[in-house]
Amino acid sequence: MNKRFIAALLTVLFLFLFSACAEPQHVLQEGTYVLKERTDRFDAPFIEIYDEDHFTVVLNLAVSYQPSGEFQTQGNIVTMESRYGEGDYTWVFRIVEDNTLRFLPERSSVPESDVDWYSGMTFVLTQF
Repeated sequence: MNKRFIAALLTVLFLFLFSACAEPQHVLQEGTYVLKERTDRFDAPFIEIYDEDHFTVVLNLAVSYQPSGEFQTQGNIVTMESRYGEGDYTWVFRIVEDNTLRFLPERSSVPESDVDWYSGMTFVLTQF
């Protein structure tokens, strides 16, 4: 009986420790995501998320054709893949809070453009 109690206690302890280490899952809603430091302006770049797993990255408002495609979410990592022009490109983000994406350049391959994609670039859902 004592062994069973100790085994049950150890099981509960391990479950508690491993669940405490797990990263909390955040929400990513459909809508327009703009740079956090530019929430007062609708300026490029920005990201449209729609139909649960589709996206468009608006690189330049003067250009009608923008990268778009499907994305996958694995935990708090969002991977957006697009064929744009002659290349295949990937934008990878971490969901750091509900409806907040932080760009991960080391895992991304983005097209050349006027946009300076930098580490820590943060996009937030707007209420336009």
